[in-house]
This record gives sequence, C-alpha cells and structure tokens, in this order.
Amino acid sequence: MNEEQNNVPVGVTSNTQQATPETAYCLTVGNREIYGVTHHQLQELHQTMKKFVEREKAPFECPVEDYGQSGVSISKDIDLCAGDDAFTIDYSLNSSDSDLCCMSAAQMQKIADKITAFLKVYGENGDRAVSRNVAQYPQEYITFAVRENTTQPALMAAPWISKRIHRKENEDTEITYFIDINEIHSPHLSFGEFLTVYRQLADFLNQPE
Repeated sequence: MNEEQNNVPVGVTSNTQQATPETAYCLTVGNREIYGVTHHQLQELHQTMKKFVEREKAPFECPVEDYGQSGVSISKDIDLCAGDDAFTIDYSLNSSDSDLCCMSAAQMQKIADKITAFLKVYGENGDRAVSRNVAQYPQEYITFAVRENTTQPALMAAPWISKRIHRKENEDTEITYFIDINEIHSPHLSFGEFLTVYRQLADFLNQPE
C-alpha cells in the first residue's frame, strides 16, 4: 500500500460517493407558483388528479370516508320583555359540527328546503345523476409549466386536491378545484382548466392520462 492510500482517513468517502439531493421543481399554475416540488411529488400529484378525474365520470361510485353522525338538537326560545307587546321567537340548531342560531321559523324552513334541494343533486344519498363525460369535455387554456428550481418551501407536504361545489341563492352553482403541494395552493380552477393541468402534467411525466 502506498503512502497516499495510508493517509486516507477511515470513514471518509469521495464526493462522487455522496448522495446528491433530489431535483426540485417549481410549478406555475395560472398566476401562482408552487415551489420545492420533488419528482416523487409530481408523480403523486398526477396519480391523485387521475383518481379525481375518474371520480368525475361516476362521482358516487368511489369510496368515501365515513365520519359517523353526531347528535342534533333543535331549540325554540320564546321571550317577552316587560313593556313589549310582541313576543320574540327564535330557533336554533346545534350539533358537534356546527351551530345555527337565532333564526325565525321561516328562515329555518328556508334553510331546510335549500339543504334538501342541494343534497338531492350533490349529496351521496341523493339522485346520483351528476356525472361528466371527461373524454369529450373541452380543455380550457391556463398557464402551466414545470421547471427546475432550487427554492425550498417552508413546509414539505404531500399533494392534495380539493373540489368545492357552491350554490348561492338565485345564482348558478359554481364548481371549482385547486391543487395544494407543500401547503402552497393553486388558484381555483374550472374543470376544464383542471383537465388541462392534468393532461400537461401527464405529458411532462410521460405518463398515460
């Protein structure tokens, strides 16, 4: 053994043997940037979006987490203050999940009717008539890009996707989606925009839709 070999400290490896950090990417979705995304997270995002797209074809055939049911209580309060000619009557509904307080009978009935109408269309136990023909659904333009970027996020967190169905009285129902990675979320997306991002991400990863 020569002198150079004898002078190599035990346990020290060369730079070529050290692990290199995983490449990080920045996603541009619309006007928002999601940075510090690893290749593994991109693959997870694609698979999660794929499940969401499959669900849109038959929304009520996918497994749903069961949160159980909490008790519900309804109250009616009748008050009369000295000197007043009219009684004050209000209703309240309480559960471990939410509270609705100080409503008139008419307002409580209106809320009950709106809830019933919403659940009939979008509820898991409703008519189950909502679905999308994804293959024929038009894509919509949205800026989407993936590029290498060394900026690290404050938190590393798995990708997740949220869909919101919002119906306001006397307005059309609004359905939006957003993507969240490392607790940085995209702008709200229409379904067409969501499909565009999904398909372009599949192209980037060389994955089938």
